[in-house]
Amino acid sequence: MLEARRKELAALETRQRLDARRASGDAAREAQRALALAEEARDLNGLVATLDAAGNLRERLAALPGPIIRPPRPEESRVIAVQTQAAAAAARAPAGYQLPVAGRTVTGFGAPTSGGALTQGITLAPRGGAQVVAPAAGRVVFAGPYRGYGRIAIIEHEGGWTTLVTGMARVDVVVGQQLVRGAPLGIAAPTRPLITLELRRDGARWNSLASTAGSGILLHAPSSGVKLPGAIQARRNVPVAQVFKVPLR
Repeated sequence: MLEARRKELAALETRQRLDARRASGDAAREAQRALALAEEARDLNGLVATLDAAGNLRERLAALPGPIIRPPRPEESRVIAVQTQAAAAAARAPAGYQLPVAGRTVTGFGAPTSGGALTQGITLAPRGGAQVVAPAAGRVVFAGPYRGYGRIAIIEHEGGWTTLVTGMARVDVVVGQQLVRGAPLGIAAPTRPLITLELRRDGARWNSLASTAGSGILLHAPSSGVKLPGAIQARRNVPVAQVFKVPLR
């Protein structure tokens, strides 16, 4: 009996080792693919769009119903409605969405730039070397340096949402890693740190800020030429909670 138990444990250890090796190989291949996409992308928007499309495809495939077993009496069969998570989350940001770092608001969402365009995210100035965290649970689809943006992380969430965090001096996550809300992403620069956050869904930018648990604001990014309220455009260098006080619906 003891010998049988020993063989069972040995077999389990072998399976775990093979599973770990297979997972490591899959992660390495996915990381290489992400780097290749980064090199091919014309700019950061192109990279995020490509990764976002891949994430949406994965979610649609995962939502497909399994094989249907033919019942013994077909006349008694009935149709089962399948409701996907994507439909339920269509108008909601990821649960408990939070800022990736505490800091002064340098540029708000929808603020005009020197070139006349509107900003598509928010930029925060934290203390030097501050810890940057995941705004919500999700899966890392890109992590590393990207030209002109420092170290960046792109996180794929349920419901077709994607988070982009740029400006880090160091990233502490890898492609394929599953993150919980608040998990360490990386570290801000030691001097003149600036961290930018963008939240996207189906190619559109959204503004999702959580000033306290369960509250914040969710605004769709305006198109070019459409202005946000002046109070939001003009007020900078103040804590986010003082500007955005609209509860999530």
